[in-house]
Amino acid sequence: MTGLQNSTLNTYNLLLTFMRDHAERLSSLPGFDGLYQKFLEQIEELDRLAVKQLNAVRGYTLDKKNKRAELTKLTLDVSRRVVALAVMEDDPELKSRVKCTEREMTLSRDTEVSEKALQVHSIALDNAERLAGYGVDTALLEKLQGAILVYDKTVNLPWTGISDRHAATVKIGELIKETGATLRKIDILLGLLKLEDPDIWFAYRRERKIIKTGIRQLAMKGMVLDSRSNLGIAGATIEFYEANGLGSDWAKEGANGERQLPEQQPSLVKKSTSKGGFLLRKLPEGTYRVVAHRYGYVTQNLKAIVNHGVMCVMEIRMERVSEMGVD
Repeated sequence: MTGLQNSTLNTYNLLLTFMRDHAERLSSLPGFDGLYQKFLEQIEELDRLAVKQLNAVRGYTLDKKNKRAELTKLTLDVSRRVVALAVMEDDPELKSRVKCTEREMTLSRDTEVSEKALQVHSIALDNAERLAGYGVDTALLEKLQGAILVYDKTVNLPWTGISDRHAATVKIGELIKETGATLRKIDILLGLLKLEDPDIWFAYRRERKIIKTGIRQLAMKGMVLDSRSNLGIAGATIEFYEANGLGSDWAKEGANGERQLPEQQPSLVKKSTSKGGFLLRKLPEGTYRVVAHRYGYVTQNLKAIVNHGVMCVMEIRMERVSEMGVD
């Protein structure tokens, strides 16, 4: 899968979870249940293709690793026996030509491993009569030759498999387009809730956006919303404080009912955009206290958990001071 395909599939799975969580409300929309079932089947097929493609790559890597280990073991075994002959017969030239170490084989490129094994096999074959007393017989040499052939075939598999993986990527791309067409119909249905149930509508639109993690990764995306109008609040200040190790009472209740934070400098400060959104490209993994404040609104204190490689989605709802009865 390409980076964009992977990002799209991640978004589709998030939307599927959203639909499951709001199934009771969404089922009242005309034709939703049928579209949901089709969307579910398409995502299951995409997941299956993605896993199959990934397992094929992993399986090849493991297979090559095992065959390389077997070839290295046999090559070193024959090499040691030829070296023993060279030492006993005082033949330094033979020793220098056939000697190889495990480190040398480990650090060598794939083609170099095969070439070294062929060299050892050829030298042993030329000295077969002299090596008879050192355990190098026809069976051992045939075993080494067989390991070389099997390993060479395995190393060449990526070239024959490129077209197969490309075909799988194309198939995934076609299915993503089909799934996208289904989702656009669901978009139309969800649009009926824009005025009737704005909370579900706005939450759906936030999940609907595809974040291209393969191109630029986000640690967090968030929205600061007016709790009554559901409109974004521009110019809100969002402060992030490291909260790891502070336990469950990371904020204490103040005299006026607001949660008070211990004195600490924020690790990061952001401002919401004209539409109330904010993005964080980089944020170290951990637990954070998030404080949002803006003139005319009651300060909000929340908690966010950021995991490596997983985008955190945050929604901050703020109430106007007048609505809280605060002068």
